[in-house]
Amino acid sequence: MNIFAFIKFNSDLIYMRRLIVLFLSISAIYLSACKKEQECAPEDLPAIEAHSTVIWQKMLTQIYYNENNHLDVYGLRDHQNMTISQDSNIAVFFATYHDGDPHVFFDFIKLDSEGNELFVKSYSLQSGEYPDKASVINTTDNGFLLFYNYFSINHTLQNSRMVKTDQDGNTLWEKDFSFWPKATICCIIEKQDGGFLGVVRDSTRNILFKLTASGDTAETAILPPGINFNSVALQLNGNIILAGNHLVEGMHSNGDVMSIDGSANIIWHNVFEGIPGINYLNFFGVTVNADNSLALVGNYTQSGLATPFFVKYNSSGEILSELHLNSNNACEDIEPAPGSGYFLLSRVYRQLVKISESGEIEWMQTLVNYPDYFVGLTIKRTGNDYLAFGFFWPPESYYSHGFLIKFSVY
Repeated sequence: MNIFAFIKFNSDLIYMRRLIVLFLSISAIYLSACKKEQECAPEDLPAIEAHSTVIWQKMLTQIYYNENNHLDVYGLRDHQNMTISQDSNIAVFFATYHDGDPHVFFDFIKLDSEGNELFVKSYSLQSGEYPDKASVINTTDNGFLLFYNYFSINHTLQNSRMVKTDQDGNTLWEKDFSFWPKATICCIIEKQDGGFLGVVRDSTRNILFKLTASGDTAETAILPPGINFNSVALQLNGNIILAGNHLVEGMHSNGDVMSIDGSANIIWHNVFEGIPGINYLNFFGVTVNADNSLALVGNYTQSGLATPFFVKYNSSGEILSELHLNSNNACEDIEPAPGSGYFLLSRVYRQLVKISESGEIEWMQTLVNYPDYFVGLTIKRTGNDYLAFGFFWPPESYYSHGFLIKFSVY
């Protein structure tokens, strides 16, 4: 072999070696990326085996409305859209579009434990008014308290209304909150003495208000400004838990949890900053345990993806555990599980998530296979079973569809 042939042979050999090294490097990167993707994929998280069984499910648009009267997307993003009565009946309250003028309504629907309709009550808005939040709670007399917010398209009008009904949906009293400018009720709960306690936000303030059982304003107190409260709960010691978020700058926000007494004096206040660099963080659901500890669920948004997180606090506001779930799988409500732990219901992957008391995922299971993703999710325990209520958007549809699912867990 002459010198030129030898040089060419070695050059070709070096070139082939470089190709092999490049191929192995790319393969390693690809396998590493696949591994990371698999680690985050919901189907690879613990609990592939079945842990729940759907007992029945109802599509509300198919039960109550013709094809021109779909549920609208307004006013559905609140975890109190459903409640369970003392006799195990189901009540849901949400915004709808109907034909005619006025065409925007809040519909209050009661069903029995098998999903059969008992009654439907509608509360109309005027032309040019648009729905915001809608919530319902069961009261100690086995009736219901409804509240809903509405606004005009240019926000010159913003108001809230509350309706107390008996168990058959007959109105006992109504209360308008227009005496507070641009009032928006954020959350409400029944007190142990039969009255009601909630938070309303007006144009400048957060106001803690108390009502008597007959709807008269008993007293009010001013809360710290700038916080958007989404959830309220009562501890066994009589203190009030409020959860939500506050804006830091622009669209960046931190989560807020505080315990206050009946006069709105702050006992403790915890600001949950979560992961540095996120742009929006919010608490949505809260449940109080027998030892006055708290479990909360919220979401933080980064690059357009909502990632759920779970936090447990002791009665003094110290964090006991926290867990960040896989991304783009937002959760909006939390409910205690049988024995111990908690259930979350995720939007995108439609999964029931079991969380331990220590903040670890015990299992995840796809509950239903509805198209697209859920919004406005509520989960409640009823006897030994559970109910989920929410909405989803079918592909290529502007309108959302309501659903109710009753399921057992084992």
